[in-house]
Amino acid sequence: MSDPETTRLIHQSLLGDAWENARQAVLVFDDANNFVALNAAYCELTGYSREELLEPDALTRLRADEPTEEGSWRLRRKDGSVIGVRYRLIETNVSALPYTIALVWQET
Repeated sequence: MSDPETTRLIHQSLLGDAWENARQAVLVFDDANNFVALNAAYCELTGYSREELLEPDALTRLRADEPTEEGSWRLRRKDGSVIGVRYRLIETNVSALPYTIALVWQET
């Protein structure tokens, strides 16, 4: 029989690794709109490195216009090109603090 705490930690690790390696662009941001975590697919979508995207002004550099309530906006990539993206926001908590998960994909 497995220890419940060990099982929980294994599940958390698997979930984190799964999101990091997902083909879907995923990021987590805080209530001040600072990016706090993102996966490799989000880096690929934007053309920026993880370090560049975790800088305090990253959202300003990416924003070609304001996100809409409909879940779309125009994102400025590192090479200067602007692409349309769609997103879905999911509210969550980490250590009792509010965060938002964003699933992002390029419009076709």
